[in-house]
Amino acid sequence: MQVAVIGAAGNEGSGIIRDILSKWSESVDNILAIDRNFEKLENLRLAIDDARVVTKVVDATNKKALVEALKGVQACINAANYTVNINVMTACLETRTPYLDLGGMYYTTLEQKKLHEKFIKKGVPAVLGMGSAPGCTNILVKYAADKLDTVEKVNLYDASKVLGPESPLFIPPYSIKTLLREFSAESIQYISGEFRMIPAGSGKEVVEFPEPLGKVECVYTLHSEIATLPFSLKGKGVKEVTWKLGLPDNIKRVVVSLVACGFGVIKELRMKSIIINPEDLLEALIQKNIQEKLDIHSSKTIEESQSYEIIRARVVGKEKNNQVIYTMDLIQEPQKDYRGINDPITAIPASIVAEMLARGEIPPGAWAPEECIDAVKCLIEMKKRKFKINIIREESLNFYQF
Repeated sequence: MQVAVIGAAGNEGSGIIRDILSKWSESVDNILAIDRNFEKLENLRLAIDDARVVTKVVDATNKKALVEALKGVQACINAANYTVNINVMTACLETRTPYLDLGGMYYTTLEQKKLHEKFIKKGVPAVLGMGSAPGCTNILVKYAADKLDTVEKVNLYDASKVLGPESPLFIPPYSIKTLLREFSAESIQYISGEFRMIPAGSGKEVVEFPEPLGKVECVYTLHSEIATLPFSLKGKGVKEVTWKLGLPDNIKRVVVSLVACGFGVIKELRMKSIIINPEDLLEALIQKNIQEKLDIHSSKTIEESQSYEIIRARVVGKEKNNQVIYTMDLIQEPQKDYRGINDPITAIPASIVAEMLARGEIPPGAWAPEECIDAVKCLIEMKKRKFKINIIREESLNFYQF
């Protein structure tokens, strides 16, 4: 069985590949690692050093080349930037290749959902947004919603902290383009049964998480969960679905400052006779800076530092006419097994569900995770990979671990 990973040389793509090759995965015989950057692909191949990885240089914006590359592949994981989601998805439709991505920043997800009937007619499954958030957030909500007769509110949070020495370099936790979008574009939230546009970075809420996170300030940002959960939970009467992000202070300061300078806001900049995309320039500058300044000292610092992250879903509803509140935390602690995976809580869920796709466990159509994935089965796979899943059910205030 062969799986393709688009954007394979990026932070998320390389992490997905490492999990597919790990002791926890069984279904995949080889991986087609696709990226537009030959040098990065070659570095990835040498770093992983596994004969099951075959590399191919393809630009995800080139649909014709994608179609050629994807023929005969059992599943495609799109780990490239969300701006190429539609192009990769339609290439998969043409080759009848099961598809998965890491999210579409709300608006792209809405466009992808419009392809649902086409995927059904072609007999092809697609999972939209199966990383940490969206992805694990949706799965946690489904776990609770399946136990409730009605759902009134869903409140989602993501908070993280780097444990160990702070890196002397600015290393984004995920795509800098996505970060800039989250803090520059107005967020969409579903409140009192209506979709509302709310300024990015507003709605400050101090949320109490387990240590070592403690109290974290979380704010509204644009996110894909709001594009699907209000619809998938409509039958249970949901009136509120919100999302808030709690970045580490040092990362948040940089991102907010960059947005204030115009990054994420200004799409094109003319300098003499040259037109520059500021986000492309910034992304290239950050990567170049990391490459040039990653000396022995800073490399050791980064090696010793690992992130601690919690994805939280708070679901309020009724069960047999009694109000019940589920508070569910998916916890990523530092683990030796995660070494080499930049963002385990995003990469590993994508790997898990890609195997489900390749094994034919997802029906044809363009689905949000909560619409097509067995939540219990997915969480069992996450727990197998050493994630903690803590659940509090408030009615009699029972605490237990999944």
